[in-house]
Formats: sequence, C-alpha cells, structure tokens
Amino acid sequence: MKLIEMAIDSVRVNPQNQKVVILKEKDGERYLPIWISDHGAESIQVCIDGLKPLRPLTHDVMLDIIHTVGFRVENVIMNDLASDTHYAKITLSNNSEIYEIDSRPSDALALAIRASSPIYADEDVMKKASIVLDSDKPQQ
Repeated sequence: MKLIEMAIDSVRVNPQNQKVVILKEKDGERYLPIWISDHGAESIQVCIDGLKPLRPLTHDVMLDIIHTVGFRVENVIMNDLASDTHYAKITLSNNSEIYEIDSRPSDALALAIRASSPIYADEDVMKKASIVLDSDKPQQ
C-alpha cells in the first residue's frame, strides 16, 4: 500500500446542500473530495475555524477517551473506495500496542484534525477518486 500525505483543504456545500470535505495532496496537485454528513462537516469545520464550543463535541470526547487510556492517534488513512463509499482507518498506539480501527472518513478526519495527526490516502483511492483542477480556468 502506497500512502500519500494529505491535508484538509476545505469543507464545502454543493447546490443540493450536500457537504463534501476536500483533501489536498501535500506534495502534489491532486484533490480528494469525500461526501460527508452535516454532523461530520460541522465537526471538521469547527476545528478549521478554531472555534471552541462551550461543551465538548463527540470527537472531542473521543480524543479525550483515547488520551485518558494512554493512547494517541498516530494517523488516519483513507484506505478504500467501493461502490462510491469511502472507507478509513484510525491508527491508535501507545508504547507497546498498535490498533487500526475501521471508521467513516468524516469521523477519522474530525479526530485527526483535533489530534494534529497526519492524514493519508491510499494511492489506489487517489487513482479512483482524485481530481486535478485545471489551472487555466478561473476558480469560483
């Protein structure tokens, strides 16, 4: 499995009010759009905007639990795409154990942004779903 390091570029809304998180290849020109739920979009956007809710959101609680039991979020990987559904894994570790947890991409990304953990996409996923913006066309 060849992994490509990614960064969250933005969370967007299409004309049908569907949310999409856009990942950008760190050392390249490809973008990976992943459709997500309203809840997932809000949880990611809160961190992008640097907002601190009065009470912890679900992903804040998840990260607190992970840290309380002595683990850290090593990375998240967008590891598969099948039937237009993206799949992700969260890698957790402590000094002696490593666990890979199956996850929805939105949950993995919301957790990664809170933990300042690297985000990766499998090259096969990038080949199937990434796009390159045409630099000759004006951006909207």
